[in-house]
Amino acid sequence: MKLNTGSRLRTLACGASMAVLALSVGGVANAQESEVEEVVVTGFRASIESAIAEKREETAVVDIIKAEDVAKFPDNNLAESLQRVPGVSITRAGGEGRNITVRGLGPQFTRVRINGLETLTSTGGSDADGGANRNRQFDFNVFASELFNSLAVRKTPSASTEEGSLGATIDLTTSRPFDFRKDAAVLSVNYGYNDLSKKWDPRFAGLFSKTFFDDTVGILGSVAYSKRNVREEGFNTVRWAEGTSSGGFCSPLGFDTNATQAGQQFNPGANATIGSSATNCLVGEPRASTAAEIAAYQRANSPASWHPRLPRFARLDYEQERLGITGSVQWKPTDRTTISLDYLYSDFKGDRRENYLEAISFSRAAASPEFGKPYMIVREFETDENGTLTYGRFDNVDIRIEAREDELRTIFTQYTLSGTHELTDNIRLSGMYGTSKSSFKNPVQTTITFDRANQDGWIYDARNDPEMPNITWGFDYNDPNAFTFGNANATGTVRPSEIRLRPQFVRNTFDQAVGDIEWEFNDTFTFRAGAVWKKYVNDGQEYRRSTEFAIPTLPAGTTMASLAQQLSGFGKGLDGDGIPEGWVVPNFDAIASALNIYSNTGTFQLFGIENTNARGSFRTITEESRAAYVQLDFDTDALPWRLRGDVGVRYVDTDITARGYTFAGGAPVALTVPNSYKNWLPAANVVAEVTPQFLVRGAAAKVMVRPGLGALNPGGTLNTTGNLTVTAGNPRLLPQVANTADLSFEWYPGGKSLVALGLFYKKFTRDFTTVRLTGPYSSFGLPESLLVGTGRTPNDETQFTTTVNNDSGATIKGFEANVQMPLTFLPERFGLPEWTGNFGVLANYTHFLGKQENCPSTPVNGVCPNPFRSQRLNASEGAYNFTFFYEDEKLSARISFAHRDEYLTASPSANAGLFGSANRLEYQDADFVPATDTVDATISYQLTEKMRVSLEGINLTDEPSRQYNDTEAKRIWTNHHFGRQYYLGLRYSF
Repeated sequence: MKLNTGSRLRTLACGASMAVLALSVGGVANAQESEVEEVVVTGFRASIESAIAEKREETAVVDIIKAEDVAKFPDNNLAESLQRVPGVSITRAGGEGRNITVRGLGPQFTRVRINGLETLTSTGGSDADGGANRNRQFDFNVFASELFNSLAVRKTPSASTEEGSLGATIDLTTSRPFDFRKDAAVLSVNYGYNDLSKKWDPRFAGLFSKTFFDDTVGILGSVAYSKRNVREEGFNTVRWAEGTSSGGFCSPLGFDTNATQAGQQFNPGANATIGSSATNCLVGEPRASTAAEIAAYQRANSPASWHPRLPRFARLDYEQERLGITGSVQWKPTDRTTISLDYLYSDFKGDRRENYLEAISFSRAAASPEFGKPYMIVREFETDENGTLTYGRFDNVDIRIEAREDELRTIFTQYTLSGTHELTDNIRLSGMYGTSKSSFKNPVQTTITFDRANQDGWIYDARNDPEMPNITWGFDYNDPNAFTFGNANATGTVRPSEIRLRPQFVRNTFDQAVGDIEWEFNDTFTFRAGAVWKKYVNDGQEYRRSTEFAIPTLPAGTTMASLAQQLSGFGKGLDGDGIPEGWVVPNFDAIASALNIYSNTGTFQLFGIENTNARGSFRTITEESRAAYVQLDFDTDALPWRLRGDVGVRYVDTDITARGYTFAGGAPVALTVPNSYKNWLPAANVVAEVTPQFLVRGAAAKVMVRPGLGALNPGGTLNTTGNLTVTAGNPRLLPQVANTADLSFEWYPGGKSLVALGLFYKKFTRDFTTVRLTGPYSSFGLPESLLVGTGRTPNDETQFTTTVNNDSGATIKGFEANVQMPLTFLPERFGLPEWTGNFGVLANYTHFLGKQENCPSTPVNGVCPNPFRSQRLNASEGAYNFTFFYEDEKLSARISFAHRDEYLTASPSANAGLFGSANRLEYQDADFVPATDTVDATISYQLTEKMRVSLEGINLTDEPSRQYNDTEAKRIWTNHHFGRQYYLGLRYSF
């Protein structure tokens, strides 16, 4: 039976028991044809064997994961399933997978399609997890995994593959009624338990599929619901700062900061000048300037000394609910025609509460009344060989309780109408129209702080454990009366508290129409051609108060105790001394009621484009593209080896309209900028069957990746005071372009196992870089209307910071090793018991290297392109996965281990130029996540013919989430853990 790949995938999915895991390297799902036998896979081992059989007939490079049973995916999260694929790594948020990286290229380089339609989903996260998704990366945690029956990771394109990715195109496929050989119905019930949150969480899924009228009409519906309570606890620093940043520390009273020798003093008891500034230390009792205190001050203010910017303990509580629904109706009016209507709905709701106990003055510049770093007195200060603070004793430390509450919701809907028709025995037509919308709402993002002034005796001690320091606070942080809540007073005894209100919204919509024709000339050649129209719109908004420090007078009789509540039970599973068991935190409901903070009136009125800090989030990017392709598939035995593959070219015409806002003449100004570009994208894939068991696969293509949404925003800032400066996006950016090549060697011992080695190479011929250009205002294409009323002219010299295209010379190369081996040979070859033949292994390893050509000797406008790694974030040099499994007629068990090398999250560091000297990047080269190892396991048993019980364990080693600053010094930024997750489940097939 001859099927196109899309039909073949659906055929492999049929049966009451579906493939659990199919890792293959080959074919493009909607592009290639192959001769395969219709098979029914019935378990983990069978799924591996069917994947190997399918792989042999493919041409391009694709890895596939299948549902192991009806409405049952191998992992509870799609991203976590994808990490089992060679070359794929994931980033987590809230303890579960959120985004993926493929072959060293971040989420923005990967494109996702659901049932053939390109989509984009956005949700929110904590600041450490990247916050709200406003770019092109796909958030996989929006969907319940039970809604899908297969994932395909397409690493090399054919001309028929839609453009826009360099890492991979991910195809997610939901079930359809014609996927099944007979009517199906299944119900699964799981209860999960997290050993840190101590919560039991339900998870339900069900599917019903039935055909009518001699299998010419079919209907299918599925639903999945889950509730998840996760607790995250640990220590973090919110980056690191130099001793000299924010005005430096206060010197000990009576110490002359111009003195060169320890012990030199002048005017004992008076306020000493801080460095070269005129700000004075806080007035207080005279303190002796001992030699130790003077030395501590000098070390603390050395440009080579570094301290936590905001040392704090953190608890984050997540309450999440997912509801997913799919529906499908299929109709075969004739034997040659199939029409499908598919629906997908997901409602992902979350409530995140963050609570921090922190020393805020380490990150505060001096202000009136006296607070911030310049009023802190350094009593003792010790550093390691990298200048990192390991021990310090400080006076005049400002302490803060910071609490944040987020209400998050993402609603995703998609409708797809598709059909195929065999016009003749060798001509086939197919088409699709679909629309999808992802609407992310964060209507409540509220931060409230309690503050305490001038605490003496605050001690930071990281000598025994730099990742979980011992902190002595010097007061009772469980007493609400130890804090204040209000505006700063003139004496400096009350610090300014904050109420931040920052609701925000992101919407992504896609409309798409596709038409294809396939003409089989003969047994050797097949001609394909097609066209695609697509319209994508991204829209974002954010709102803020005019000032977040304004706290109205509290109602009469209001006390701190009435506005506070107690956080307790902190620190389970954290090693180290000096970890608090809890602290007092704001009561959001009580404060909202007392001050009416959500009234959107008075001091709590919210502003959008009028607010400087919110304006950059207002943008609308509209992309409309038209593409067409031609492709020739071939399959011949005329040569000494069987040779098959495809060769073709794709043409893409893209129009962009970018709308954003800047501020000029005392008012917001809307900017709308059009752009267009055209691309020719050739591609070829070829497979040589050297022997029936040994294949060589090659691919080459030219690919494009559209610019990031933030980089396209024409809005920005215009400063006409002093030097004329402009910071803005660049809607006229052209896409990144790269040439790619792949070569793989695949061996199929016995036809049921796989040993493969794949090599890949990518070279960027057009890239992006951020530059600061200098020239007349008129030379940058900005509207002259922005200068009206400013007294500036279009001829004035301007510094313009933006993103531009460049030839970075960047290259990426690496290899993937993949083994899939059922160990059925053990009994016969080694004389072992028969049951040992039920074992098997899956293993893969990926190695990635990247480099960029050196900066030109004469950079444009004195600016070099960004370092290579600033463009290739989230890329681990090495990653591997290993699964060891056992399966017989009743029992199925497996344990999986996933390792990922360290990877960069920012380069240069997010610190650079913010909390220290901008010229000291040798101390701020990058922020990074260290190597991680995760272990998951599952075991299930078939109680009856229709009932199966299972037990799953996720993150069994409680692997923490860590982030560091500076690749040499390795200063801890975040050290949080989430606990272990267990699921006990029961499945029943009707």
